[in-house]
Amino acid sequence: MTNLTQVELTEKEKLDEKQGGVFVSFSAVIFTGLTVVIVIVATGLLVGFLPEKHCDEISSTVFPTEPTTTKDPNTIWDSPRLPETLRPLHYNLKMTPDLENFTFDGQISVTFLCEKATDLLVLNSNNLEIQKETASINGFVGGRSGIANILRLTVDPTNQYLNVLFDENLVENTQYEFSIGFRGVLNDNIKGFYRSSYKHPDGGTRWLAVTFFSPTNARMAFPCFDDPGLKANFTLTIVHAEEYTALGNMPAESAINGPYGLVTTHFATSPKISTYLVCFAVLDFPFIEMTSKNNITLRGWARPDAMDALEFGLNMTAETLDFYIQHIGVGFPLPKIDVVAVPNFEANAMENWGLITYRETALLNKEDTTSESRREGQGFTIAHEMGHQYFGNLVTQEWWEYMILKEGGASYLGLTSLQVVQPTWEYDDLFVINEVTPAMASDAQINARPIQKEVSTPAEIAGGFGSSSYDKSPAVLRMCEHVIGKPTFKKGLTKYMTRYAFGTATNDDFWECLQEAVNEDGLLDINVNNLMHSWVLQSGFPVVNLTRNYETTDEISFTAEQSRFLLNQDETDDANSLWMIPLTFRTNLSPTNSEPVWLNGHSVVSPHVITGSNADWLLMNPDRFGFYRVNYDVTNWEILSGQLIANHSVFSVSSRASLIDDSFSLARAGNIGYSIPLGITRYLAKEMDYVPWSATSNVMEYLDKLMITSGAYGSFVKYMRNQITPLYNSLGWEDTGLHLRIMTRGIAISNACKYNLVDCQEKALALYRTWMANESVNAIPVNHKKTVYCTAISMGRGEEFSFALQHYLKTPDPNERSILLDSMPCTRQTWALSSLLSYTLDADVIKAQDVPLILGDVAHNPIGTLLAWDFFRANYDIFREKFGGSLFQFSKIIKAVTKPLHSEFHLRQLEKFMSEHPDQGTGASAFKQSVEEIKTNIRWMKSYYEGVREWLEDEVA
Repeated sequence: MTNLTQVELTEKEKLDEKQGGVFVSFSAVIFTGLTVVIVIVATGLLVGFLPEKHCDEISSTVFPTEPTTTKDPNTIWDSPRLPETLRPLHYNLKMTPDLENFTFDGQISVTFLCEKATDLLVLNSNNLEIQKETASINGFVGGRSGIANILRLTVDPTNQYLNVLFDENLVENTQYEFSIGFRGVLNDNIKGFYRSSYKHPDGGTRWLAVTFFSPTNARMAFPCFDDPGLKANFTLTIVHAEEYTALGNMPAESAINGPYGLVTTHFATSPKISTYLVCFAVLDFPFIEMTSKNNITLRGWARPDAMDALEFGLNMTAETLDFYIQHIGVGFPLPKIDVVAVPNFEANAMENWGLITYRETALLNKEDTTSESRREGQGFTIAHEMGHQYFGNLVTQEWWEYMILKEGGASYLGLTSLQVVQPTWEYDDLFVINEVTPAMASDAQINARPIQKEVSTPAEIAGGFGSSSYDKSPAVLRMCEHVIGKPTFKKGLTKYMTRYAFGTATNDDFWECLQEAVNEDGLLDINVNNLMHSWVLQSGFPVVNLTRNYETTDEISFTAEQSRFLLNQDETDDANSLWMIPLTFRTNLSPTNSEPVWLNGHSVVSPHVITGSNADWLLMNPDRFGFYRVNYDVTNWEILSGQLIANHSVFSVSSRASLIDDSFSLARAGNIGYSIPLGITRYLAKEMDYVPWSATSNVMEYLDKLMITSGAYGSFVKYMRNQITPLYNSLGWEDTGLHLRIMTRGIAISNACKYNLVDCQEKALALYRTWMANESVNAIPVNHKKTVYCTAISMGRGEEFSFALQHYLKTPDPNERSILLDSMPCTRQTWALSSLLSYTLDADVIKAQDVPLILGDVAHNPIGTLLAWDFFRANYDIFREKFGGSLFQFSKIIKAVTKPLHSEFHLRQLEKFMSEHPDQGTGASAFKQSVEEIKTNIRWMKSYYEGVREWLEDEVA
């Protein structure tokens, strides 16, 4: 998991040279301790147990000479990054989970190399009960073992550290082994080492324990060097009840029965791996097994009554893995991959090496309950996670600022593989609306996050797992591939994976490999480093303002200027950003892609004559390979719009989608009038393809949200109903055809019912009530279930909602539960919406993974907008406690409940609420983005509502 910065960190952060180190012998400690006691008694002030003997072997020391300013006496090391003195080599980890009392015991022995003399070992540790009496250190220096003794051990919960101070320096270039025991709780916050449950077919509740360590939660399971750049080998042992199976990154080598019904499972030692990729699980699931073409053993694990839903996911795993091995030219280094469908999981999936964990709805697939859109989402998720087996796992980002080498690379590979593994999906076009368009929507705010941004604290690191990483990063890699060519990009990719296998890398390491491939292929005028820096180190993205020269009648020429695109024009870009933009274009007479014209500065004039006339259309950035918007002069907009109406098929589906998205976004930002994008939509009555209609649904959702309580909404609904009716009539309700045909029919029926086409609503209501009359037979086509459920529940008086709720509570199918959960908030009954909100506090009804979905769907319903906003504020402390440290959940909740707000009153409410709750955890960035979005909504209502209302009323009159 997913929603994807500027200043690059140095390769290694240097320790503060102003910090000194003072240390004492054991006898001096006793004397000092007595002295301190006397001082405490005399003055009542605690001065702590500060060491006093100076270490003369360390030049850049790790212990402050000045008294610490923090009030916590356990703080020794307060930098957010670990000291650069020790490097882990190998972990022996033994875990004993107790699934009756929801606790676990553990022992860790970590072998590390002392790279710089120090008397301080710092490990990450969070919410663990450290058994200090079990701590030991062993080394071997000059014939002597145990050269250092532990002087002091402190747990620092504020900085999430376990500090171990020794009585003398560890010796440089020497290996040591540190061991300690610990205990923890199998929490229900879906992070760290946590518990999950499911209803067994026999009616009982069964529990499992599973890990989710990304990005900084391995420290919640065991003390460790929780840094992606500090990779080490792991040897895992799990002691568990005999009715369970233990899984780890590597295959189990033995399972030994012991006393008390316990089994000790030993696993093979892993290759070098980062702590966030370590994974283990204890569960009672059965499995299915297959072998890939490259002889990798693949197993799929799920609860017993979901075993028939694993085949699609396991086949996709095998096919994408085989593709990556061939495409990258680097073999998969592990002997097996397990995939597990976890009943309660924060992200869609987690790419742990050799043991990939999934949310059930991201993996389980049944023909009669899994929609085509869900299947597509599952396919991309699996391809993304398998892409991580290379981008992230084999070659790991050196630190969390290099997320393009993790999420960006995995999604780029996902796009590449799906074009081969699922050719009928035509995923190169779907990628434009699924990844590129959302990235631009998120990146159009003044506080947008650059792809590469310096981070240090856990909250800052978690903030990097947003749209800039998941959407913008792969879009920028796709643009780079388009510029240098697929064969050259592939060559550079192979160099990168081969050179840095089992190690770590920075962004510049990848650019260097691509540049070598560029040079070898004779593309010497392309500087990959400069190109990528302009897109990776800056916030936002550009709009290219294109002005044609209409003075000549027998050729096409233009001037292009760039500026940062911002939705809120009241904001300014103080950085005066410029990008290296590859401008590609097509005309009536040159419908194939052209060589790029480079826009490196503020403006550029077309460098050569383009064949055509001033009456011909000019299309910039066809298929949206470039990560920029295009704003044409009014005349060219009119020519393009006229061509769409006359014959839209001369443009590709991605180009048509881009024209729709660009024009509406430019109008929303005030760059053009709304008559241009609304005029373009006139052609939609002839549009029969999914991608342009998906783009239309996205942009119209914004207008729908703002106008739904206004006087213009009736005209808006009538106009959209007129545009969707031809597509609806053409495709009908029969649930057949290839992927994109099914997806197009789904969007036609969804929009027809949404915009009150009577035939659609009557069919939906009839299908739902037939099911209500005989709930054992659900004849609703799987790809129309969401629309049918939502429409019937919305039109009903409450019985339809209650029926859906009862069915949700008893069905075991995760995809059916997801559809029902997404449909129930369509109700117009206030009591029902309030009930759904209250259920978000009851994990037995709504799992933690689904809380953002319910809050967002209720808020999206105009009847529930203020209910959700008030409910969130009233229960903020509960949400902050449960989700405030989560990777995705808290941000999703904040954005969900604030997205529909568009008044000055609600803006003041939000700003006041933020000032009263400064501790916002991983939601800090989401709060800022919500403020920006509400400001944009307010500006839209003031500036554009009347013009849109007049256009719609004239059009439908």
